Amino acid sequence: MRIRAVADAFGDEALRIQKKAQILLNIDGWTGIVALALGAVMAATGALVAAAFCFLMVGVCFGIILFLRKGMIKAASNAFIFSLFAIMWCAIKFDAYVSAYETYVFAALGLVLLIVTSLINVGRWQIAAVTALDVAGILALWLLDILPSRGGVMDLLQVQNLATSLVLVILGSVAGISLVSLQDNLLIVTEEERDRIRKMLVTTEVYTKKSLVSIIAQGKDPTTFLPEEKENAILFCDIRSFTTLSEKMKTIDVVGFLNSFFSRMNQVIQEHGGEIDKLIGDCIMASFAGRENALRCSVDMRKALQAYNAERVGYGLSPIRVGIGVSFGSVIIGNIGSRNKMDFTLIGDIVNVSSRLESLTKIYGLDILTSIEPEPSILASENFRYVDSIKVKGRKWATDIFELFDHEPSRFKDFKIGNRAAYDEAYGRYKAADFAAAARIYEELIGKAGPHTYIEGVSADPVLDYYRSRCLGLVKSRAAGLVSAEDWDGVYTFIA
Repeated sequence: MRIRAVADAFGDEALRIQKKAQILLNIDGWTGIVALALGAVMAATGALVAAAFCFLMVGVCFGIILFLRKGMIKAASNAFIFSLFAIMWCAIKFDAYVSAYETYVFAALGLVLLIVTSLINVGRWQIAAVTALDVAGILALWLLDILPSRGGVMDLLQVQNLATSLVLVILGSVAGISLVSLQDNLLIVTEEERDRIRKMLVTTEVYTKKSLVSIIAQGKDPTTFLPEEKENAILFCDIRSFTTLSEKMKTIDVVGFLNSFFSRMNQVIQEHGGEIDKLIGDCIMASFAGRENALRCSVDMRKALQAYNAERVGYGLSPIRVGIGVSFGSVIIGNIGSRNKMDFTLIGDIVNVSSRLESLTKIYGLDILTSIEPEPSILASENFRYVDSIKVKGRKWATDIFELFDHEPSRFKDFKIGNRAAYDEAYGRYKAADFAAAARIYEELIGKAGPHTYIEGVSADPVLDYYRSRCLGLVKSRAAGLVSAEDWDGVYTFIA
């Protein structure tokens, strides 16, 4: 999916939610402010005191609803409505006269609000319960005041004031519950929109990078981002001899096989905090913020592969082999491509080195190669082994590379650790241009290692076979005058 299209789609959805939220804010905020202002003006001029306090009540209720959410909103708004009606009743009590016309107007407004309430699905029991509570409260206040002072005798004005108060109670109760229900409905719609966008983001994350989806979800446009330099670890993982393997399968089976493989490898990468930058055929490119995560991930990917191969062998299928290359250094993160098609990815020398190291695992016969020097703070140093000093295509200076074998079974790990001294001596002879002596030591180590488990004609430690072959070739080259001890620096150059 194009980044621009994704950004536009999510931008439209975000705008819809923003508009709905703005409607809710306008109802709760600006309407309340207008009602408050109107009520204050009418009260100050002495006109229609009952109406003024009604507006005041509605305005305050709007303000209250603005700060309340869900659960306690109905109980809280009802408590505020009741207290405001108590104040309103006291004001009406001291008014000179409230006309019957005003009472009819308020009753008509109450009827209209009842109809509106039914349209927005407010339960009748809610209206009845709140109204009954408020009416009981007003009657209690009225009786507590009138009975002691008048000996239980009511005049026409007091009856009219009481009737007006009760109508306003019903009016306010219905209005309060209606507004609460309206807000709840708007919030439900908004939540539905958010859930829909959330699902879209999750789906999009499957097809692109998690960090890119996170940027879009924040309302930012990644197409406008400038390139940024960061320190990252880069990991490449590739299936060896995939072409040969896929030729033996049907097309649909190839897809199923790749999905089965990627599901296992991708899960390990995510568990170690890595981000899958891209899947290239049968190859995975992933990035990590730190070196340790990348190295530990490479080990666990190999362990996951061992479990996967055990399943395959159980079904009568051949085990698969992969190579993993890991490097750490400066990378450039940014948009690569054109306006119509962009890839928000990482580029740089370290990316090239990681890719080359993965390719070199085939040559050295090793599972994991890294240019990250072993440190006790990262992984146990005994599980690393120095392999070579090389120059890869596209790089001018030499790179020291190491093998990480923490994933291997105990007998192989014990062999490599136990024969480290002889291994280092052989490489020292090779480095000093004593190729014949180095070849003899490698030959001895091959005898100790024994044969490979499932690769015929190769020892259990294939890098020994590779170095013996290289040293014997250099012996011949030296005899032919193609290599001299004076010009030899021990750095091996790969031209491909």
